[in-house]
Amino acid sequence: FLCIIVPYTHVSLQILCVLQSESVAVKERELSLLLARIRDEVVVSVQRWERLQGEKAQLEQSFERELKGLQEEQQQELKALQERLVEERTSEIQRLRQQQNSHLVQLRSQHQEQIEEMSENHERAMMEMEATHGATLATLQEEHTRTIKNLKMAHEQQKKSMEEEFEKLRLSLQDQVDTLTFQNRALRDRA
Repeated sequence: FLCIIVPYTHVSLQILCVLQSESVAVKERELSLLLARIRDEVVVSVQRWERLQGEKAQLEQSFERELKGLQEEQQQELKALQERLVEERTSEIQRLRQQQNSHLVQLRSQHQEQIEEMSENHERAMMEMEATHGATLATLQEEHTRTIKNLKMAHEQQKKSMEEEFEKLRLSLQDQVDTLTFQNRALRDRA
C-alpha cells in the first residue's frame, strides 16, 4: 500500500493510511474475484474448444468418407453416361449418313434436271439473242450511216459559214488597217 506524507498531524496521517489500506484491500478482493471468474471462463472456453475440435475432426472424417463415396458414384455414372453417349453417337452417325446419302441422290437428280432445263433455256435465249443482235446491228449500221452523212453535211455548212464570216472579218479588219495606216501617214506628215 501507499501512504502519502503530507504536512498534517500524526493522527490525520494514520487515518489517511488506514483508509487507503482498506480501499486497496477491497480492490484486491474485487480483482481476485474477477481473476477467478476469468479463469473459470477460460477453462470453460478451452473445454468447449476441445469439444468443438473433436466434433470438427469427426465431421471431417465423415465428410471424407461421404466425398469418396460420391466420387466413386459419380465415376460410375460418368462411365455409364459415356458408354450411352458413344452408342447414341454411333447410331446418330449411321442415321445421318443414310439421310445424307438419300438427300445426295435427290439433289443429283434435281441438279441434272436443272442443268437440262438451263441448257434448253440457254440455247433458246442464244437463238433469240442472235436474231435480235442481227436486227439491232442492221438498224445501228443504218443509223450510223445516216448520222455520218448528217454530220458531214452539218460540218460542210458550218465550214462554209465560218469561211464567209472569216472573209467578212478579214475585209473589215483590212479596212480598219487601211484607215489606221492612212491616219498614221497623215499624222506623220503633220508632224
